[in-house]
Amino acid sequence: MDLDALTERFNSVWPTLLRYFNNADLLSLKFWITPLATILVMVFLVLVMAKIFRRPPAVDPDAHAGDPPVPFSRIFNLWRAWLVAGCLTALLLVAWITFVSRRGEAFRTNYELPTLISFTMAMLCPVIALVKLRASFTRQKLKNLAPQAHTPREEGRTVTSLRRAFRRSKVWLLAPLLGLAVLFIPGLSKPSLVAILLDNSGSMEEPISQAREILRTVLPQFPDKSRFVITTFDRDATFSSIEDVMGVTPGQIDSLSGSVITFENAKEAIQHIEGVSTDQGSPVCEGIWKTYLDVNQQDPMVFPNRLFLIITDGKDRRVTFSDQSTQYFNADEGFATVFPADMMHFIDVRLEDDASDGPAENFFRAAESAGMTYNDAQDPEVYQSVLKGLLSPWTVDKDLVFITVLVFVLCALLALFISPKRMQRVR
Repeated sequence: MDLDALTERFNSVWPTLLRYFNNADLLSLKFWITPLATILVMVFLVLVMAKIFRRPPAVDPDAHAGDPPVPFSRIFNLWRAWLVAGCLTALLLVAWITFVSRRGEAFRTNYELPTLISFTMAMLCPVIALVKLRASFTRQKLKNLAPQAHTPREEGRTVTSLRRAFRRSKVWLLAPLLGLAVLFIPGLSKPSLVAILLDNSGSMEEPISQAREILRTVLPQFPDKSRFVITTFDRDATFSSIEDVMGVTPGQIDSLSGSVITFENAKEAIQHIEGVSTDQGSPVCEGIWKTYLDVNQQDPMVFPNRLFLIITDGKDRRVTFSDQSTQYFNADEGFATVFPADMMHFIDVRLEDDASDGPAENFFRAAESAGMTYNDAQDPEVYQSVLKGLLSPWTVDKDLVFITVLVFVLCALLALFISPKRMQRVR
C-alpha cells in the first residue's frame, strides 16, 4: 500500500464508522448478540486461565539456591487471566473478520459496528488489566499481589518476580496477530462472476456517468480471481420478440446486438467502462440473452457467486411486453442455472418524465413477475445507493479490516507502554 492509498484509507475511517453507525439497528437484539457473546467468551476464558495460573509457580531461575518461588495472589492471577482472555478473544475475532473478508462475503446484516465494538472490548481488556496491576506496585498495595515480605531481601525478590511476570504477560498481545493466518489458507477465497449490462443508449448519459463513479470504487474490492463481464450496445436490435431472442443458440450469438467483453481483473473492466459512449440504440433483451450465452461458454459454475445487474431505462423498442407477459429469460433452464432469479437485479433509471412509459413499465413488471429483483432507482441518490448496495455484500470490506488493525495497533501500543510503578528499595 503506497502513501497515497494509506492516507486515503485513514481519511475514510470516520465516514466509514458513521456509515456503520447509521446502518446499525442499536435497538435490535441481533445487534448486541456479538458483544454479549464476546463477553461470555472472555468470562469463560478468564475462569480457565485463572485455574491454570493457580498452579504452583515454577522455580525462578534467577533466584538464589534454596529460595522458593514467589507465589502470586489470586488478584494478580485474576488480572493476568483477564489480560490473556482479552487477547485470545481478540484473536478469534480477527480470524473471523479475516475469514469473512477472504470469502468475499462482506457483512450482509450490518454486523460491522457490533463486531468492531466486540473487538475493541477484547483489546481494552489487556490494557485495563495492566493498568490495574500497575496501580498495585506500591509498598502499601504490594501485599495484594503476593504474600507480605518480611525483609528487604524478600521484598526485592517479590518485586522482581512480579515485574518479570508483568512483562511476560505482554507477550500475549501478539496473539491477535495469529488470526491473520487465515489469509494464508488456500482455497478459502470465493471469487464472484459479476455481469453488468450498461444500457448506453442516448438517454443514459447521466446514469452511465454515475455508474462509473460507483464501479471504479466497488469493483476493486472484489476477491482475487473474480471475473467481470461488461455488456454494452453496439447497434440496433435484430429481433422483435422475446421468443425470437431466446431462440438464438450459441452458434448464432453474433446475430444478437451487444458487445460482451470479459475481464479477469477490475482495473481493466473499469478502463473499459470509462470509455463507454452513450450514442447507441437500446436492444436490452438481446443484450441480456447474449450475456448469458457468452457467460455460459465460460464454465460459470466455478464461481459460487454469480450476479447479473441490468442498468437500464427499459426502453427496448423492438421487444415489447404486454401486461400479461409471462415468458421471460429464466423460463430457460440453462439461463436459470447460470443466473438464478435472486441474483438478477434490474435497476430502473428512468427519468421522472418517462415514469409512465408503457413498454418500459411492462418490461420491468415482467422481470419482477419472473422472480427477479426490481430496484426503483429513478432518484439519482437512490440509484447510487442501490448499485453500491447490490455489489458491496460480495466484496472484501477492506475498511473493516483496516479499522480492526488500527484498533489493535493503538491498544497494543498503549499496553506496551504501561510499566509497573518504580518502588524505592528499603535500606
